[in-house]
This record gives sequence, structure tokens and C-alpha cells, in this order.
Amino acid sequence: MTKANGYSVYNVDYRGYAVTANGQSAVLQSTKDGKPSSRYQIAGPLDGDVAFSQAVGTSSSSTMDLLVTVETSGPLAAGQPEAFFVIDTIDFARFGFASYETIQNSIQQLADQRQAITLDMMDTANDLLGSSDRYDAGSYFGVVGSTDASAGFAGRWAGGNGISFSGGAAFLASGNGEVATDDMALFAGSLRYTTEKAQFRAFGEIGLWGSPQVTAHLQRSYTNLDTLVQVDGAARGSLVNAFIRAGVIYSPNPEDEIALSARVTESWFDLDRYSETSDGNLFQARIADGTSRTRLVGADLSFSRDSGGMFDYTLTASVGRTAGKTSLAANVDFAGTVSAKAADVTFGSLSGRLGWKIDQRWKLDTLAGVTFREDSDPDWRLGTKLTTSF
Repeated sequence: MTKANGYSVYNVDYRGYAVTANGQSAVLQSTKDGKPSSRYQIAGPLDGDVAFSQAVGTSSSSTMDLLVTVETSGPLAAGQPEAFFVIDTIDFARFGFASYETIQNSIQQLADQRQAITLDMMDTANDLLGSSDRYDAGSYFGVVGSTDASAGFAGRWAGGNGISFSGGAAFLASGNGEVATDDMALFAGSLRYTTEKAQFRAFGEIGLWGSPQVTAHLQRSYTNLDTLVQVDGAARGSLVNAFIRAGVIYSPNPEDEIALSARVTESWFDLDRYSETSDGNLFQARIADGTSRTRLVGADLSFSRDSGGMFDYTLTASVGRTAGKTSLAANVDFAGTVSAKAADVTFGSLSGRLGWKIDQRWKLDTLAGVTFREDSDPDWRLGTKLTTSF
């Protein structure tokens, strides 16, 4: 008997007696749902008891249909007995059961974690792109660092005619986000065009950011019978994000700058095969090579003041939402193919930048912010940027 609304796994014990001579064989073949389930073969001389076992899974049924056939073959020499194979008993013992919901939720966890890696890196990418700078900031180059275990360099080149380029690279140490990852390098770059300086200006920006080598350590959990099973797996791949942003800048006076913009980001996370250890993990999951695609849509509102003195500052509020574009298909032992798509997540952040003009060329910025996500604790971060203008 099986339990409905889930996946049951039985240990099936076969016991019998077999007699075979040289050149003869006996075979037991079990078939479940019209497909071969197990094959046990005896070849060569044997005159004695036979015992063997197999694990059989079944889904959402009050019975388990298992067709067992026995056949013998081989030559009949003079004085040689016919091959003989008889099964005396077949015993069933259920040692595994997982509901549809718990297996589905465990694959959902993997899909959500793959998406979360993109969100974990987004703040660092924004630092490299100078998202907290004033829009009329000139050309500079400097070093950046933050409490999310990142350090690197960033720069901006104002090429004139409203065109500017921003970008940089950073090293992210392991454990810098909600999902565990190994050390990695993050690169970012963008090209922006701003209309002529006036009380109202428009701007547009396109850019890329990501990492060529990401090693993600993913986790999922499910309930087998009354036991919570937690398993780990790792996958390697690359992450690329392409974005486009557009907005307006309002300058009521030379000191103040208010900017409102909208952003659309397409994320491609290309991961190699994912697999898990089998110790205590009856419902083991495997995921083939593939790309997870996510769309992020957001809006930013910032206020900046620079009165020409020693200090200036920028305050920024952002809000956005993710939308998973692809399903994750996992091959789960005794359950078959289970698919899940990353849940849509609403996120928002508040941040501030305080700039100290050390002299005419050197400047030190202090950054502070917090990011909120659905079903996650707030992520607080502090950072700094030391730059020299040119």
C-alpha cells in the first residue's frame, strides 16, 4: 500500500530457490508501470537459496503494481537437470515518503536562491557604477570598499557633449550575500547621455555588470517520513546583467539636484550541472546545465546637495520587483521531473552618501544603506570611496 499525495519508496525483498548448471541461467525481471524496474540474473552452477532486494518508488496511489516474471534458459545435456528458479516470498517495507508539497518546495528553494545571487551583487555593482554620485560629477578614479566583503576600484570619465562612462571591478569575498558563494570578481560598466544643463534635463543609460565565474552553494530541505532532510549542492557558472535606465533631472538651483528614473534589467545566470550528496538524501535532485533568466524592474528617486563647500551629500530611495522568466527542472529520485520558477520578489532600499572634499582633487565618500526584500531580513551595509579627479 502507498500513501496518496506524495512519493512512497519501498524496499522489496525477494527470497527463493534456484538450481542452475553450467551454461544455464535464471532471470527475475520486475516491471512497474510498464517499464523495467529491476533485473536479477543467476548464471552458472547454483543449487541453493536466493535473496536480493530493490528499492521501488510509486506516486499517489492506493496500491503498487509490480509485475514479477521469472524465466530460465540454457542447454539440456545428458544427465543435467533443467534450470529451476522459484520465488517463495516477496516482502514490502516502506522506508521513504515525501509529499508533493515538500519536494516541490525544495526545488523552489533552489530556484529562489539562484535568483537571490543576482540581488546580492546588485548593491556592489551600483557602487562601481557611481549610482550615488551627482549627475554633474566630473571625471574621477578611485578605490571602493564595503561591509558586504567587497573591495575594488571605480571610475568615471566625462567625455563632454553629455556623454560619460562609469565602471569598475571589485573582489567579493565568500559569504558576502544571502546565498553562500566562493570568492569572485565582479565587473561593471555603463554609458550615459545627459541633455544640456538646464533646470530640467533628461538622461538615458545602458550598461552591463556581472561575474565570469560564480560558484554557488545551494541548499534545499524536505521532509522524508517524519525527518527533516537538509542537503547541499554546488554549481558553477557565469552571471551577466544588462540594463537600460532613463529619467529626468530637476535642478531648482545650482546647489540642488533631484533625479527620478526607471530601470529595466535582464539577468542571465548560466550554471553548470547541479548535483547533491546521497548520504541520507533519498530524494536526491540533479539539475542539468542551463540558464536562469530574471527580469528586474525598478525606480530610483535621489536628492543631492552641493553648496560648493567641504561637504556634499546624496539621499536615494529605490524600489523594484523581480520576475522569473524561466523554470528550473530538476530530476528527483523516485519523483521524476519537478519544475519550479523563482518567486517574484519586491525589494527596496534607502541609502545615503556623504562626501568630504579633502582638497581640490581628492575626495572621500562615506556610504550607508539598507536593502529590504520579501521574506528576508534587512541587509545593512557601509562603504567608502576614495577618489581623485582628473
